[in-house]
Amino acid sequence: MESTTWRAEKLTSLLNARMRITISDGRVFVGYFMCIDRGRNTILAAADEFKNEERRFVGLIMIPGNHLVKAEIEAVADGEEDPYM
Repeated sequence: MESTTWRAEKLTSLLNARMRITISDGRVFVGYFMCIDRGRNTILAAADEFKNEERRFVGLIMIPGNHLVKAEIEAVADGEEDPYM
């Protein structure tokens, strides 16, 4: 069995979680976390872009790590359905 670091285990546990990412120009992307690489390039699936209170569906998107400002996990309350599923 391969040993993995706690960081890799944490990232693995976040796969398919709803994530909100803010980038350097102020846009926010909300989608399902698919992967990340050493350069912090992040891929979200079924993502929406929010800019100036406008919402636009963008689907599968790669966010360059050098533009990533903030990443948050969106939690869904127990018993509440996720509207994006």
